[in-house]
Amino acid sequence: MALDSLRGQINRRQVQRALERLESMGLINVMPQPNYRTLVTVNSDALLEFLNQDPLSGMLPGFRANTFPFLDAVNATPLADFKGSTV
Repeated sequence: MALDSLRGQINRRQVQRALERLESMGLINVMPQPNYRTLVTVNSDALLEFLNQDPLSGMLPGFRANTFPFLDAVNATPLADFKGSTV
């Protein structure tokens, strides 16, 4: 997975540890297929239960209270409205 899906951007061992941890928490099931790709399924009930716990970590992306002035400046420019535009 580290080489195929993530194109080597993350160390193989880091990917393996993350998958093992998520599996130990019951959030995913990992089934290696011999001579093929690894099948990963998400336990949606366990994931929703995990996300509904209080308090969620402030380190999760999207939940941080930090603001970044440079991002605010970029988002305030007129070009920010045209992200993804092909024109």
